Amino acid sequence: MRFFDHAGNRHVELDVFQRLFTFTNSAGESFVWHDVGPDRLWVEDGNLMLAVTGRAGGHLGTFIVNLATGEVVFSAGPDLGLPREQACAALT
Repeated sequence: MRFFDHAGNRHVELDVFQRLFTFTNSAGESFVWHDVGPDRLWVEDGNLMLAVTGRAGGHLGTFIVNLATGEVVFSAGPDLGLPREQACAALT
């Protein structure tokens, strides 16, 4: 995590991460799911905004959320379904 606390800077925080989840069924087969990418937070018109880039949840691409209203203001890329849904489909 990197915080931006300089006066007048609209950028608040940058979180860069990589998580790996392994789902395994009773037959011993595995499905690996990666959750990667930077999350960027900034203030725009007095509202805290969040941009998620990479893979998050079932979305692959970029989406931007106004955290004050909960509104998704931008989305690009496919929604592949939740990780557990992807794992169940791959392991059945």
